[in-house]
Amino acid sequence: MKLCCDTLVTLSDDEHVGRRGCAFLVYELGGIPFFVLQFRTVDQGNDERLVGAVRAESNARGSTMGTRISQEVAMRFCPFCGTEFKKWARRNPEGFRAIVAKSVGHVELPPVRSSHG
Repeated sequence: MKLCCDTLVTLSDDEHVGRRGCAFLVYELGGIPFFVLQFRTVDQGNDERLVGAVRAESNARGSTMGTRISQEVAMRFCPFCGTEFKKWARRNPEGFRAIVAKSVGHVELPPVRSSHG
């Protein structure tokens, strides 16, 4: 897959996407592209085990505890080489579509609000 730099190629490979740690994901929401670094506390698929463990500990302590399974940080520029992502996507539509397709299922998208109420 062609991306702006080798670091993002590595962060978008199968060893990173959906796994604990850091990954590079791209998605579109309402036709707007989003380029994000995702940080996960556990591999995708093990989410419920962690949530269950935290919930059990919370109940045992009689308190409300929580944990963040994943967090995304949106970016406009590549933090490693400085490329502006939207310009890269316009110059490399095939690469853009490929990374969007690979990212599907690895980020939970918020609902798109309709302006029609």
